Amino acid sequence: MCARYDAMAMRFTTINFTPRVDATPITQLTSLEGSCGDAACGPPAVPAAAEPFARVGVLEARRRMEHEGWRPFVLDVRTRAEAQIVSLPFVDLLQPHRKVLKVAAQLPADGRDILVHCKTGIRSAVACHALASHGLSRLYTLDGGIIGWAQEIDPTMPTY
Repeated sequence: MCARYDAMAMRFTTINFTPRVDATPITQLTSLEGSCGDAACGPPAVPAAAEPFARVGVLEARRRMEHEGWRPFVLDVRTRAEAQIVSLPFVDLLQPHRKVLKVAAQLPADGRDILVHCKTGIRSAVACHALASHGLSRLYTLDGGIIGWAQEIDPTMPTY
């Protein structure tokens, strides 16, 4: 027996279960930690070798920009409201991740790297998958996103 609570209706419902006689008995509990992809239950984890893009941490991105002259096209896939709170000063284009394919034709296809970022790195990875499925390459997702940038590089930046 199990109870379900509907907070909107302020009502409990009892659910009765009948055991399956053909089921394998459960003899131990296992951890579900990490089973939904990440702490925010974003897209399922994909082995790095299977990803059609590269991941770059905020410290590595800054090092490459400052010391190697890396100048990727920077795509912010957060919402306009988020960008009004805080933005990286070198963003080339703002387009929410759910509508990223609308700007795919505007992204460089001439061999220039494309660095995609969001708040923490989850939506940027989703956007990279979508862009890769439409033939774009040289894609990078900023692991940690703008929150990671604020925490690791510029603590004066507001976080939300």
